[in-house]
Amino acid sequence: MKALQHQIVYFAVTCIPLIISCLAFLVYWSEFISSFLETDVAHQYFDFIIIGGGSAGSVLANRLSEVDRFKVLLIEAGGAPSFLSSIPSLTAHLQLSPYDWQHLTEPQEKACGAMVGKRCRWPSGKMLGGSSGLNYMLYVRGNQGDFDSWAEQGNSGWSFKDVLKYFRKAERSEAAESDNISYSFNGILPVTD
Repeated sequence: MKALQHQIVYFAVTCIPLIISCLAFLVYWSEFISSFLETDVAHQYFDFIIIGGGSAGSVLANRLSEVDRFKVLLIEAGGAPSFLSSIPSLTAHLQLSPYDWQHLTEPQEKACGAMVGKRCRWPSGKMLGGSSGLNYMLYVRGNQGDFDSWAEQGNSGWSFKDVLKYFRKAERSEAAESDNISYSFNGILPVTD
């Protein structure tokens, strides 16, 4: 009985993630091959060309395309996201896959000690939705101190207070309106607590 339990656990921990990773790999390559069958846009005219289909690029392209007279092209190196990106507990299987740019940090003095050359992996999404597809569906505006320090360095309009209205314009909080007043409820980017 104990041997059967061991085999079930082994299958669940080892084989299921491997099968899912193989499926994601096959889907990625099928999308890559199908991209050659798409319409050639090289000789078309566009009013706006957005490079990068991450959270910001996708919201920007959507906003611009709301104006009927604008023709918008959104270019994303990685293509459509894997179905794994919508299952937070499985997104680790997308790291080091074709959906990840596979960046490494610079060598660290006080971190990444167990890593080769003291360089940590820095997952970065190579798909529509960008890194939000690799980071367990976390949404982070950025550190308020970073924005404020940019403004203090002479970059007017970059303080957190200045950019907050743009974050709020993009966000659509799915929390109860009374729960959190720092988020907007009218944007196109779904955000939950």
